[in-house]
Amino acid sequence: MADVVYMPLLLVITILPLNPLLGDGRQLGGSKGIFKTIKGENGEVIDCVDIYKQPSFAHPLMLDHIIQLEPSFNTSKLRLKDVIVKESWQNYGECPRGSVPILRKQGTYPSFYANNKLAPLDDPSFQYQLAAVKHEKKGGMYGAHAKVNIWRPSVNQFDASLSKISILAGDGDDLKTIEVGWRVAPATGSSDPTTFIYWSDNKNKSAGCYNLDCPGFIKTGQTLAIGAKLDHISAYDGVQYDVDYEIRMDENTKNWWVTVNGSPQGYWPSKLFSGTFQNGDVVQWGGEAKIKVDTQYTTPTQMGSGHMADEGLKKACYMTDIKYINEDGKQIALTADGLDPLDGGHFRYKVSIDATIDERPFVYFGGPGGPL
Repeated sequence: MADVVYMPLLLVITILPLNPLLGDGRQLGGSKGIFKTIKGENGEVIDCVDIYKQPSFAHPLMLDHIIQLEPSFNTSKLRLKDVIVKESWQNYGECPRGSVPILRKQGTYPSFYANNKLAPLDDPSFQYQLAAVKHEKKGGMYGAHAKVNIWRPSVNQFDASLSKISILAGDGDDLKTIEVGWRVAPATGSSDPTTFIYWSDNKNKSAGCYNLDCPGFIKTGQTLAIGAKLDHISAYDGVQYDVDYEIRMDENTKNWWVTVNGSPQGYWPSKLFSGTFQNGDVVQWGGEAKIKVDTQYTTPTQMGSGHMADEGLKKACYMTDIKYINEDGKQIALTADGLDPLDGGHFRYKVSIDATIDERPFVYFGGPGGPL
C-alpha cells in the first residue's frame, strides 16, 4: 500500500463610540463585520467575518434564516494532528471564535462577490470533459463521500480542472446539482489547487455559483476558507496526499452539509432550492475539465495529475473510500461492481477502476489534454 497521508463573556458599557481599526484602516465590526484579516502567501487575504454578518445573508431567502451551527448527525472528526493537507493561510493565523474565514476576492472589497456569472453548460465557447464514475439510485442518495488525491495540473488561462464529488437530482429544467472537491482555475487568480463548492438549480437560471461567488452557502466552520490554496501536493512516483470530502443531507433540517477532513464547514439551506431537494438520484466521483474552445479545438489543460488513468497509483490522480449515504444516514461503501465509468469517449481524459488494493476500489482519472 502506498504512503497515503490522510470568550469569556465580557460586559462593556460604551459611553463614547469606539471604532477600532484593522491594520489596513477598516473598522473592526463595521457593516461588513470583519473582526480580523490574515495575509497569507501570494497575495491571499482571509477576512474573519462575524458569522451572523457573512455575505450569504444578502440572499433574499436568507433574511430571516437562523444559522444551524452544527449538523444533527455525528461527524467522525479527525484529530488535528492527523490532518496533513491544510490551507496555507493557516500558517499565518486563525480566526477568532464567532467568526468564519472568507477568502477575499482580489480587487472586490468591499463586495464579497464576483461580478462574473457562470458560463451556462450550453455555452458554445466552452466544452466540459468528464472522466468519472457514477452510482445511480433514484431518490436514494442522501450524501456522498471520498478521499480525493491532490495534484497541481497545468491549466490554460481561461480553463478549469476539477476533481470532485457531485450529487444530482432531477433532470432537464428540474436538475439540481451540488458539488465539493478541489479545482485549479487560473482565472480566479491562482494556479494552485483549492477546495471548491458548487451549486445550481436549473429551474432558476440565475441561481448557483462556485464557492461564495453568490449568496446561498452558509459558512460555519473555522478551519477552511473556501477557495484558498491547499498546502500539500502529491508528487509523481512520490508521497501522495489526499483530502476527505463529504456532502450529507441533515435529516432534521434538510440542509445539505459540506464536511472537509471530518470537520463540518457549512451548508446549503434547503430553502435555497426550488421545489423539494431532500435526496439525490445520481452521485458522480471523478474529474472534469472546463475548456474554452479556440479555433484550434485543442487544449493543454490537464486533468487530475496530468497523466492517464491507466498509469495507476502514485502517477494518476485517484479517489478512494468511495461511499454514498442512504436514507438511514449510513455510509454505504461501494465496490467496483457498483460504479459505472463515465469518460465521454475523449481519448485524452480517461477513467479506470482498480479493486485490487485492500479490497476497495481506487478510481483513477485524468489525462494531459490535447485535441478536442
